[in-house]
Amino acid sequence: MTSVKGGRKFWLAAMAGATLLAATVPGALAQDADADMLKEGRRVYVEGSCANCHGPKGAGGVSVDFPKGPNLRTSALDRQTMLDIISCGLPGTRMPGWLKGAYTEVSCFGEELGPIPSGVQVNGAFTLEELEALVTYIEKDFMRR
Repeated sequence: MTSVKGGRKFWLAAMAGATLLAATVPGALAQDADADMLKEGRRVYVEGSCANCHGPKGAGGVSVDFPKGPNLRTSALDRQTMLDIISCGLPGTRMPGWLKGAYTEVSCFGEELGPIPSGVQVNGAFTLEELEALVTYIEKDFMRR
């Protein structure tokens, strides 16, 4: 009888451990995915030289060589609007579009595909996934959302 009880205790302990592991691993994987996305977003912020206009901490630029971009820390833009502006640029301003194929291969602001409109600068350096990571980085690191 003792061996059966000991076996049952071992089995219960193993099941509890497996349940705890199963509950912990997805959370750890999600944290790793979040960390990877933030790292990718930071890379895009650096490679895109966003700090030239928006400052190293997103509080607005101070360079005499670049326009002072808005403070990203206090921005009221929702995620999709911010992604649209970063992707396609902001017509009539010096905010360029960063999405590869913006306007010519990917529709911007509901317009049909065609040439890049006058008054809009498109650098087209990043994919949509990279720009989504950038917005996540801005939201988490600068806006604290």
